Amino acid sequence: MSGPEAAVARLDRSLDRVHEILRRGNLTALPEAAAAIEAEIASLAATSGPAPRAADLAALRRKLARNALCLEGAARGIRAARRRIAEVRGAASGLAAYDAAGRRIPGDARPASLARRF
Repeated sequence: MSGPEAAVARLDRSLDRVHEILRRGNLTALPEAAAAIEAEIASLAATSGPAPRAADLAALRRKLARNALCLEGAARGIRAARRRIAEVRGAASGLAAYDAAGRRIPGDARPASLARRF
């Protein structure tokens, strides 16, 4: 294998590696893997000779779409974790109160506690 075929094969392996990284949740390995993909794309663009086969490019597109979905899922998970951490931190400062419409009442606008009313 040489020229575009080798570059496509290396890019294919790099995309599989990113998928495995995302599947395992090892997000700290993503920057290195992304740099490898960028290098493979540059290598593919600089390759002389015949263009890669349409079937090979279609397979790469499918893997790119798969990885994009995994990245979106990872981003949703990170956002959910950040919200949960904020909720836990908020719970540490006391319980929350809500009005009849279900809106959170700020701490300073809450009604007096039961002990203060009696």
